[in-house]
Formats: sequence, structure tokens, C-alpha cells
Amino acid sequence: MKKFVLVSSILTDAGAWNQRGSAGFKITNAFGGVLDEKIVAEKYLRNSGLDYTIVRPGGLKSSGPSGALVVSGENTLNKGEVSRDTVASVCIQALFAPKSANRVVEIYESEADGATAPPVEQWF
Repeated sequence: MKKFVLVSSILTDAGAWNQRGSAGFKITNAFGGVLDEKIVAEKYLRNSGLDYTIVRPGGLKSSGPSGALVVSGENTLNKGEVSRDTVASVCIQALFAPKSANRVVEIYESEADGATAPPVEQWF
């Protein structure tokens, strides 16, 4: 089995859902047009014929995981933070989850009271 997992970012495809004017997009994309470059890479991967999963995390935290993992569909999240450890865990799960084939997931960690993470089998 060959699989490609790409770590991208929330708001990468901001134009698809009218978020290019959002503060999150403007701030993140200000660094050399990074989100504009990420969408080019995502489109290339989608058209490559490879089995892929694109993981779009919220802002990366250097601290360890905290809160519950929130996994959402493509072009749905415009804020949130997630630990690098959690991003790595989702990427590893994507390698082995059959339902992750040719999918995009957006993730962050919720600090809300009562937030619970979905079971791994529901991530994709």
C-alpha cells in the first residue's frame, strides 16, 4: 500500500468558502503567501493519482495535547489550535484508516467544558 499524508493548514482553501477576508487567513497568508502555496500543493496531490489524506490543523502549539480533538470536514474551520503531537497522531492514523483515502480533515483541540474527542474510527 502506498499512501501520502500531507500536513496543510485550516483556511488553505479559503477562497472556496469566502474566507479570504477573514483575520485568520490574512494573518497566516501574510507570511510569504503560505496558504496560497499550500493550495497549489494540495491540488497537485489531488490530481496525482496517489492515495492521499490532507490533514489541515489549526494553529500549532508547542505544548502537549490538551482538550478534546475536534475533527471536521473540508473547509469548515477558521480558528483553533492543536498540539504538534496531536497532528502527528492524526497523520499516523490516516496512514492505516481505509476511510481516510482521498480525504481532507481539519482539526483542532477544544478546551470547552465537556468536550470529548471522537473515537479514532470516526476521524475519517
